[in-house]
Amino acid sequence: MNAKSIPSLPSIPINKRERNEFNMNELKYEIVEHIGVISEGSKGWKTELNIVSWNEREPKYDIRNWSENHDRMGKGIALTKEEIIKLKEILNQNSVE
Repeated sequence: MNAKSIPSLPSIPINKRERNEFNMNELKYEIVEHIGVISEGSKGWKTELNIVSWNEREPKYDIRNWSENHDRMGKGIALTKEEIIKLKEILNQNSVE
């Protein structure tokens, strides 16, 4: 057996700052349906459950922090309908009090 060498890929240095930069002008979102407010912070930001379309894709259930007029947002999670159903099942199976 002859061992074949696999050419290595060139290493490309990535500046940590460049990797974490994000241009809000490239992000498009539409809150298709507001379902409810989970909590509200002292500065007016609310953790909400909404159905959101990100970059004109299929809308998903979305839990994240939003400013009062929805022009700024914090980190969150987007879930498909199947994932939100599974989450509901898990929460129902465990007594969350």
